[in-house]
Amino acid sequence: MDNFKVYYGEYNLLHWLKLILRGDIELPSYQRNFVWTEDKVIKLMDSFKFGLFVPPVVVGTYFDNGQERHYIIDGQQRLSAVLLAYLKKFPNKGFELDDKGQMADDNDDNDVSAEDDDKVDIRNWKLTEIQRVVKNYKDREGIRQLLKAPYYKDLELPEDLTDDFFDKTFIGFSYIKPNQQDEIKQKRYYSSIFRNINVSGQILSPQESRSSLYWLDSRLEKFFKPACSDNIVIDNNRVDFARYLALVAEFLCKYKRSNNGEILYFTVAKGYGTRVKPYEEYIENFVYHCVGERESTTFLTFGEMFQSNEEAANSVNEVCDLLLKIRNNTKFVSIIDADYYLFGLIFWKLYMERDFDKALFDKLNEDLAERIKEIKKDAAYQKRPSAVGRVRERLYESVCCYKTILVD
Repeated sequence: MDNFKVYYGEYNLLHWLKLILRGDIELPSYQRNFVWTEDKVIKLMDSFKFGLFVPPVVVGTYFDNGQERHYIIDGQQRLSAVLLAYLKKFPNKGFELDDKGQMADDNDDNDVSAEDDDKVDIRNWKLTEIQRVVKNYKDREGIRQLLKAPYYKDLELPEDLTDDFFDKTFIGFSYIKPNQQDEIKQKRYYSSIFRNINVSGQILSPQESRSSLYWLDSRLEKFFKPACSDNIVIDNNRVDFARYLALVAEFLCKYKRSNNGEILYFTVAKGYGTRVKPYEEYIENFVYHCVGERESTTFLTFGEMFQSNEEAANSVNEVCDLLLKIRNNTKFVSIIDADYYLFGLIFWKLYMERDFDKALFDKLNEDLAERIKEIKKDAAYQKRPSAVGRVRERLYESVCCYKTILVD
Protein backbone atom coordinates (compact mmCIF):
# COMPACT_ATOMS: atom_id res chain seq x y z
CA MET A 1 0.00 0.00 0.00
CA ASP A 2 1.32 3.44 -0.98
CA ASN A 3 0.46 4.95 2.39
CA PHE A 4 2.34 2.28 4.34
CA LYS A 5 5.70 0.59 4.34
CA VAL A 6 6.20 -2.91 5.69
CA TYR A 7 9.47 -4.04 7.25
CA TYR A 8 10.41 -7.60 8.15
CA GLY A 9 12.79 -9.03 10.72
CA GLU A 10 13.01 -11.01 13.93
CA TYR A 11 13.70 -10.39 17.60
CA ASN A 12 14.77 -12.83 20.27
CA LEU A 13 12.21 -13.59 22.95
CA LEU A 14 14.03 -11.50 25.56
CA HIS A 15 13.72 -8.44 23.35
CA TRP A 16 10.00 -9.08 22.82
CA LEU A 17 9.61 -9.36 26.58
CA LYS A 18 11.37 -6.04 27.12
CA LEU A 19 9.10 -4.38 24.56
CA ILE A 20 6.03 -5.71 26.36
CA LEU A 21 7.13 -4.93 29.90
CA ARG A 22 8.29 -1.43 29.04
CA GLY A 23 5.00 -0.74 27.28
CA ASP A 24 6.77 -0.12 23.96
CA ILE A 25 4.19 -2.34 22.26
CA GLU A 26 0.54 -2.53 23.34
CA LEU A 27 -2.83 -3.96 22.40
CA PRO A 28 -5.49 -1.89 20.62
CA SER A 29 -8.77 -1.82 22.53
CA TYR A 30 -10.56 -4.18 20.16
CA GLN A 31 -8.19 -7.09 20.75
CA ARG A 32 -9.92 -9.95 22.50
CA ASN A 33 -8.82 -11.55 25.74
CA PHE A 34 -6.17 -14.22 26.09
CA VAL A 35 -7.84 -17.52 25.17
CA TRP A 36 -5.01 -20.05 25.21
CA THR A 37 -4.90 -22.88 27.71
CA GLU A 38 -1.85 -23.89 29.72
CA ASP A 39 -1.32 -26.79 27.32
CA LYS A 40 -1.14 -24.42 24.36
CA VAL A 41 1.47 -22.32 26.13
CA ILE A 42 3.56 -25.45 26.75
CA LYS A 43 3.14 -26.58 23.13
CA LEU A 44 4.36 -23.19 21.89
CA MET A 45 7.47 -23.52 24.05
CA ASP A 46 8.00 -27.00 22.60
CA SER A 47 7.73 -25.56 19.09
CA PHE A 48 10.51 -23.12 19.90
CA LYS A 49 12.62 -25.81 21.54
CA PHE A 50 12.38 -28.17 18.57
CA GLY A 51 12.88 -25.46 15.95
CA LEU A 52 9.37 -25.66 14.52
CA PHE A 53 7.83 -22.79 12.57
CA VAL A 54 6.03 -20.18 14.66
CA PRO A 55 4.08 -17.55 12.69
CA PRO A 56 5.46 -14.00 12.86
CA VAL A 57 3.93 -11.18 14.85
CA VAL A 58 2.38 -8.17 13.11
CA VAL A 59 3.09 -4.80 14.73
CA GLY A 60 1.91 -1.46 13.40
CA THR A 61 2.68 2.15 14.23
CA TYR A 62 -0.42 4.22 14.93
CA PHE A 63 -0.51 7.98 15.43
CA ASP A 64 -3.03 8.81 18.17
CA ASN A 65 -3.48 12.58 18.44
CA GLY A 66 0.07 12.99 17.15
CA GLN A 67 1.50 10.49 19.63
CA GLU A 68 3.28 7.49 18.10
CA ARG A 69 2.10 4.15 19.50
CA HIS A 70 2.99 0.60 18.49
CA TYR A 71 0.10 -1.83 18.38
CA ILE A 72 0.16 -5.61 18.29
CA ILE A 73 -2.11 -6.20 15.30
CA ASP A 74 -1.71 -9.97 15.25
CA GLY A 75 0.16 -12.32 17.57
CA GLN A 76 -0.98 -11.28 21.02
CA GLN A 77 -1.80 -14.90 21.94
CA ARG A 78 1.76 -15.98 21.14
CA LEU A 79 3.40 -13.02 22.86
CA SER A 80 1.18 -13.44 25.91
CA ALA A 81 2.13 -17.12 26.03
CA VAL A 82 5.84 -16.24 25.87
CA LEU A 83 5.40 -13.73 28.69
CA LEU A 84 3.53 -16.22 30.88
CA ALA A 85 6.08 -18.97 30.20
CA TYR A 86 8.91 -16.58 31.06
CA LEU A 87 7.26 -15.67 34.36
CA LYS A 88 5.99 -19.22 34.96
CA LYS A 89 2.61 -17.78 35.87
CA PHE A 90 -0.89 -18.24 34.46
CA PRO A 91 -4.05 -16.17 35.04
CA ASN A 92 -6.20 -17.97 37.57
CA LYS A 93 -9.94 -18.01 38.17
CA GLY A 94 -9.78 -14.53 39.60
CA PHE A 95 -9.42 -13.29 36.05
CA GLU A 96 -11.94 -15.67 34.50
CA LEU A 97 -15.20 -14.36 33.15
CA ASP A 98 -18.21 -16.42 34.07
CA ASP A 99 -20.27 -17.84 31.24
CA LYS A 100 -21.16 -14.30 30.18
CA GLY A 101 -17.83 -14.26 28.39
CA GLN A 102 -19.56 -15.85 25.44
CA MET A 103 -21.97 -13.91 23.25
CA ALA A 104 -25.53 -15.18 22.89
CA ASP A 105 -26.54 -16.23 19.39
CA ASP A 106 -29.98 -16.50 17.82
CA ASN A 107 -30.44 -20.19 18.53
CA ASP A 108 -32.15 -21.52 21.63
CA ASP A 109 -31.41 -25.11 20.66
CA ASN A 110 -29.32 -26.50 23.50
CA ASP A 111 -28.27 -29.64 21.67
CA VAL A 112 -24.51 -30.17 21.63
CA SER A 113 -23.04 -29.23 18.26
CA ALA A 114 -19.72 -29.93 16.66
CA GLU A 115 -18.69 -26.36 17.39
CA ASP A 116 -18.74 -27.10 21.12
CA ASP A 117 -15.54 -29.10 20.71
CA ASP A 118 -13.69 -25.92 19.78
CA LYS A 119 -14.84 -23.81 22.72
CA VAL A 120 -12.03 -22.36 24.78
CA ASP A 121 -11.69 -21.17 28.34
CA ILE A 122 -11.93 -17.42 27.87
CA ARG A 123 -10.44 -15.34 30.66
CA ASN A 124 -10.95 -11.68 31.28
CA TRP A 125 -7.19 -11.24 31.00
CA LYS A 126 -4.79 -9.61 28.56
CA LEU A 127 -1.06 -8.95 28.77
CA THR A 128 -2.01 -5.36 29.60
CA GLU A 129 -2.78 -6.63 33.12
CA ILE A 130 0.92 -7.32 33.63
CA GLN A 131 1.92 -4.10 31.88
CA ARG A 132 -0.32 -2.26 34.31
CA VAL A 133 1.39 -3.58 37.45
CA VAL A 134 4.96 -3.47 36.13
CA LYS A 135 5.98 0.17 35.91
CA ASN A 136 9.59 -0.51 34.93
CA TYR A 137 11.31 -3.57 33.58
CA LYS A 138 12.60 -5.66 36.51
CA ASP A 139 14.21 -9.04 36.89
CA ARG A 140 12.06 -12.11 36.34
CA GLU A 141 11.69 -13.01 40.00
CA GLY A 142 10.76 -9.46 40.94
CA ILE A 143 7.89 -9.49 38.46
CA ARG A 144 6.77 -12.93 39.62
CA GLN A 145 6.36 -11.57 43.14
CA LEU A 146 3.81 -9.07 41.82
CA LEU A 147 1.63 -11.78 40.28
CA LYS A 148 0.01 -13.24 43.34
CA ALA A 149 -2.81 -15.63 44.14
CA PRO A 150 -5.73 -15.75 43.76
CA TYR A 151 -5.29 -13.98 40.43
CA TYR A 152 -2.34 -16.02 39.20
CA LYS A 153 -1.15 -19.56 39.68
CA ASP A 154 2.19 -21.17 38.93
CA LEU A 155 2.58 -22.46 35.39
CA GLU A 156 4.01 -25.96 35.50
CA LEU A 157 6.47 -26.30 32.62
CA PRO A 158 8.09 -29.64 31.70
CA GLU A 159 11.51 -28.09 32.18
CA ASP A 160 12.96 -24.83 33.40
CA LEU A 161 13.38 -22.22 30.66
CA THR A 162 16.54 -20.23 31.27
CA ASP A 163 17.38 -16.71 30.15
CA ASP A 164 19.70 -18.35 27.62
CA PHE A 165 16.68 -20.05 26.01
CA PHE A 166 14.82 -16.74 25.68
CA ASP A 167 17.99 -15.04 24.40
CA LYS A 168 18.63 -17.58 21.63
CA THR A 169 15.03 -18.14 20.50
CA PHE A 170 13.46 -15.82 17.93
CA ILE A 171 10.05 -14.76 16.62
CA GLY A 172 9.77 -12.98 13.30
CA PHE A 173 7.77 -9.84 12.73
CA SER A 174 6.12 -7.71 10.09
CA TYR A 175 6.28 -4.05 11.06
CA ILE A 176 3.85 -1.67 9.38
CA LYS A 177 4.87 1.97 9.25
CA PRO A 178 2.43 4.58 7.87
CA ASN A 179 3.82 7.31 5.65
CA GLN A 180 1.42 9.89 7.04
CA GLN A 181 -0.36 10.62 10.30
CA ASP A 182 -3.91 10.10 8.99
CA GLU A 183 -5.62 8.37 11.93
CA ILE A 184 -8.73 7.39 9.96
CA LYS A 185 -6.77 5.67 7.18
CA GLN A 186 -4.60 3.91 9.75
CA LYS A 187 -7.63 2.59 11.61
CA ARG A 188 -9.24 1.33 8.40
CA TYR A 189 -6.08 -0.47 7.39
CA TYR A 190 -5.35 -2.07 10.76
CA SER A 191 -8.97 -3.04 11.25
CA SER A 192 -9.00 -4.81 7.88
CA ILE A 193 -5.77 -6.64 8.74
CA PHE A 194 -7.18 -7.82 12.06
CA ARG A 195 -10.35 -9.12 10.42
CA ASN A 196 -8.59 -10.92 7.60
CA ILE A 197 -5.57 -12.59 9.25
CA ASN A 198 -5.97 -15.82 11.09
CA VAL A 199 -2.42 -17.00 11.55
CA SER A 200 -2.77 -17.77 15.25
CA GLY A 201 -4.90 -20.85 14.69
CA GLN A 202 -7.64 -19.70 17.09
CA ILE A 203 -10.69 -18.68 15.06
CA LEU A 204 -12.36 -15.44 16.09
CA SER A 205 -16.05 -15.39 16.87
CA PRO A 206 -18.08 -12.97 14.69
CA GLN A 207 -18.50 -10.64 17.67
CA GLU A 208 -14.76 -10.61 18.42
CA SER A 209 -14.01 -9.84 14.80
CA ARG A 210 -16.68 -7.13 14.75
CA SER A 211 -15.02 -5.35 17.70
CA SER A 212 -12.33 -4.09 15.35
CA LEU A 213 -15.05 -2.23 13.42
CA TYR A 214 -16.12 -0.36 16.55
CA TRP A 215 -12.55 0.91 16.74
CA LEU A 216 -13.05 2.75 13.42
CA ASP A 217 -14.81 5.42 15.47
CA SER A 218 -13.72 4.97 19.07
CA ARG A 219 -16.36 7.47 20.18
CA LEU A 220 -19.03 4.90 19.34
CA GLU A 221 -17.50 1.87 21.04
CA LYS A 222 -19.65 2.48 24.12
CA PHE A 223 -22.72 2.69 21.88
CA PHE A 224 -22.25 -0.63 20.11
CA LYS A 225 -20.90 -2.46 23.14
CA PRO A 226 -21.89 -0.61 26.31
CA ALA A 227 -20.41 -1.87 29.56
CA CYS A 228 -23.89 -2.08 31.07
CA SER A 229 -24.88 -4.71 28.50
CA ASP A 230 -22.40 -7.13 30.08
CA ASN A 231 -25.01 -7.66 32.78
CA ILE A 232 -27.70 -8.61 30.27
CA VAL A 233 -27.35 -12.33 29.70
CA ILE A 234 -29.25 -14.92 27.70
CA ASP A 235 -28.93 -18.47 28.98
CA ASN A 236 -25.66 -17.41 30.69
CA ASN A 237 -24.30 -15.79 27.51
CA ARG A 238 -23.72 -12.05 27.22
CA VAL A 239 -26.25 -10.31 24.99
CA ASP A 240 -25.13 -9.10 21.56
CA PHE A 241 -26.36 -5.54 22.00
CA ALA A 242 -25.38 -4.44 18.48
CA ARG A 243 -27.83 -6.99 17.05
CA TYR A 244 -30.71 -5.20 18.77
CA LEU A 245 -29.46 -1.77 17.75
CA ALA A 246 -29.30 -2.79 14.09
CA LEU A 247 -32.67 -4.54 13.79
CA VAL A 248 -34.53 -1.80 15.67
CA ALA A 249 -32.73 0.90 13.66
CA GLU A 250 -34.14 -0.52 10.42
CA PHE A 251 -37.58 -0.75 11.99
CA LEU A 252 -37.18 2.91 13.01
CA CYS A 253 -36.33 3.85 9.44
CA LYS A 254 -39.47 2.15 8.13
CA TYR A 255 -41.53 3.74 10.90
CA LYS A 256 -40.29 7.25 10.09
CA ARG A 257 -40.73 6.84 6.35
CA SER A 258 -44.15 5.17 6.36
CA ASN A 259 -46.65 7.33 4.46
CA ASN A 260 -49.92 5.75 5.56
CA GLY A 261 -48.92 4.65 9.02
CA GLU A 262 -48.32 1.08 7.92
CA ILE A 263 -44.94 -0.17 9.07
CA LEU A 264 -43.42 -2.70 6.72
CA TYR A 265 -41.87 -4.64 9.57
CA PHE A 266 -42.04 -7.86 7.53
CA THR A 267 -39.18 -6.58 5.34
CA VAL A 268 -36.72 -5.91 8.19
CA ALA A 269 -33.42 -7.73 7.56
CA LYS A 270 -34.77 -8.89 4.22
CA GLY A 271 -32.59 -11.61 2.72
CA TYR A 272 -30.56 -12.14 5.91
CA GLY A 273 -30.51 -14.91 8.47
CA THR A 274 -29.26 -17.51 5.99
CA ARG A 275 -25.95 -19.29 5.47
CA VAL A 276 -25.31 -17.13 2.41
CA LYS A 277 -26.19 -13.87 4.18
CA PRO A 278 -25.93 -14.37 7.95
CA TYR A 279 -27.17 -11.85 10.48
CA GLU A 280 -23.56 -10.95 11.22
CA GLU A 281 -23.22 -9.37 7.78
CA TYR A 282 -26.36 -7.33 8.47
CA ILE A 283 -25.01 -6.10 11.81
CA GLU A 284 -21.65 -5.23 10.23
CA ASN A 285 -23.44 -3.13 7.59
CA PHE A 286 -25.15 -1.21 10.39
CA VAL A 287 -21.82 -0.59 12.14
CA TYR A 288 -20.15 0.54 8.91
CA HIS A 289 -23.11 2.87 8.31
CA CYS A 290 -22.91 4.44 11.77
CA VAL A 291 -19.15 5.04 11.68
CA GLY A 292 -19.44 6.61 8.22
CA GLU A 293 -17.60 3.93 6.25
CA ARG A 294 -20.48 2.73 4.06
CA GLU A 295 -23.75 4.59 3.88
CA SER A 296 -26.88 2.47 3.67
CA THR A 297 -30.44 3.45 2.81
CA THR A 298 -31.60 0.64 5.09
CA PHE A 299 -31.11 2.91 8.09
CA LEU A 300 -31.57 6.58 8.89
CA THR A 301 -28.35 8.56 9.00
CA PHE A 302 -26.67 8.55 12.38
CA GLY A 303 -27.35 12.28 12.62
CA GLU A 304 -31.08 11.60 12.18
CA MET A 305 -31.02 9.02 14.96
CA PHE A 306 -28.90 10.93 17.48
CA GLN A 307 -27.69 14.47 18.02
CA SER A 308 -24.19 13.35 18.97
CA ASN A 309 -22.03 10.32 19.71
CA GLU A 310 -22.14 11.20 23.39
CA GLU A 311 -25.94 11.21 23.37
CA ALA A 312 -25.97 7.79 21.74
CA ALA A 313 -23.60 6.31 24.33
CA ASN A 314 -25.48 7.85 27.26
CA SER A 315 -28.85 6.71 25.93
CA VAL A 316 -27.91 3.03 25.79
CA ASN A 317 -26.97 3.20 29.47
CA GLU A 318 -30.44 4.57 30.21
CA VAL A 319 -31.96 1.61 28.38
CA CYS A 320 -29.98 -0.86 30.48
CA ASP A 321 -31.01 0.89 33.69
CA LEU A 322 -34.66 0.95 32.64
CA LEU A 323 -34.65 -2.76 31.80
CA LEU A 324 -33.65 -3.52 35.38
CA LYS A 325 -36.48 -1.35 36.70
CA ILE A 326 -39.02 -3.05 34.47
CA ARG A 327 -38.29 -6.67 35.35
CA ASN A 328 -35.84 -6.50 38.30
CA ASN A 329 -33.58 -8.91 36.46
CA THR A 330 -31.36 -8.74 33.39
CA LYS A 331 -30.99 -12.48 32.92
CA PHE A 332 -33.09 -14.24 30.29
CA VAL A 333 -33.59 -17.97 29.76
CA SER A 334 -33.78 -17.63 25.98
CA ILE A 335 -33.38 -15.19 23.14
CA ILE A 336 -37.16 -15.24 22.71
CA ASP A 337 -37.61 -13.68 26.15
CA ALA A 338 -34.81 -11.17 25.58
CA ASP A 339 -36.19 -10.07 22.21
CA TYR A 340 -39.64 -9.34 23.61
CA TYR A 341 -38.17 -7.23 26.40
CA LEU A 342 -35.43 -5.43 24.46
CA PHE A 343 -36.81 -4.65 20.99
CA GLY A 344 -39.66 -2.42 22.15
CA LEU A 345 -37.63 -0.86 24.94
CA ILE A 346 -34.84 0.12 22.56
CA PHE A 347 -37.26 1.43 19.94
CA TRP A 348 -39.30 3.69 22.18
CA LYS A 349 -36.67 4.76 24.71
CA LEU A 350 -33.42 4.84 22.74
CA TYR A 351 -34.56 5.87 19.27
CA MET A 352 -37.90 7.62 19.89
CA GLU A 353 -36.91 9.19 23.26
CA ARG A 354 -40.29 8.38 24.81
CA ASP A 355 -41.03 7.77 28.48
CA PHE A 356 -43.07 5.01 30.06
CA ASP A 357 -45.71 5.00 32.78
CA LYS A 358 -43.94 3.17 35.60
CA ALA A 359 -47.29 2.25 37.15
CA LEU A 360 -47.89 0.01 34.14
CA PHE A 361 -44.66 -2.01 34.36
CA ASP A 362 -46.48 -4.91 36.04
CA LYS A 363 -49.03 -4.96 33.24
CA LEU A 364 -46.22 -4.97 30.66
CA ASN A 365 -44.56 -7.92 32.38
CA GLU A 366 -47.85 -9.82 32.40
CA ASP A 367 -48.50 -9.14 28.72
CA LEU A 368 -44.99 -10.13 27.66
CA ALA A 369 -44.96 -13.24 29.85
CA GLU A 370 -48.28 -14.38 28.40
CA ARG A 371 -47.07 -13.91 24.83
CA ILE A 372 -43.74 -15.66 25.50
CA LYS A 373 -45.53 -18.58 27.16
CA GLU A 374 -47.85 -18.96 24.18
CA ILE A 375 -45.00 -18.96 21.67
CA LYS A 376 -42.95 -21.50 23.59
CA LYS A 377 -45.75 -24.04 23.27
CA ASP A 378 -44.54 -24.47 19.70
CA ALA A 379 -41.49 -26.75 19.84
CA ALA A 380 -40.61 -25.98 16.21
CA TYR A 381 -40.50 -22.27 17.04
CA GLN A 382 -38.08 -22.84 19.89
CA LYS A 383 -35.92 -24.98 17.64
CA ARG A 384 -35.42 -22.15 15.13
CA PRO A 385 -36.15 -18.84 16.86
CA SER A 386 -33.59 -17.13 14.61
CA ALA A 387 -35.71 -17.56 11.47
CA VAL A 388 -36.02 -14.04 10.13
CA GLY A 389 -39.82 -14.12 10.06
CA ARG A 390 -39.94 -15.01 13.74
CA VAL A 391 -37.42 -12.31 14.66
CA ARG A 392 -39.56 -9.73 12.82
CA GLU A 393 -42.66 -10.96 14.61
CA ARG A 394 -41.02 -10.54 18.02
CA LEU A 395 -39.76 -7.10 17.02
CA TYR A 396 -43.18 -5.86 15.96
CA GLU A 397 -45.08 -7.37 18.89
CA SER A 398 -42.55 -6.03 21.40
CA VAL A 399 -42.92 -2.52 20.00
CA CYS A 400 -46.71 -2.83 20.21
CA CYS A 401 -46.58 -4.05 23.83
CA TYR A 402 -44.38 -1.17 24.96
CA LYS A 403 -46.61 1.30 23.11
CA THR A 404 -49.41 0.52 25.58
CA ILE A 405 -47.41 1.92 28.51
CA LEU A 406 -46.16 5.13 26.90
CA VAL A 407 -46.71 8.41 28.71
CA ASP A 408 -48.98 10.61 26.60
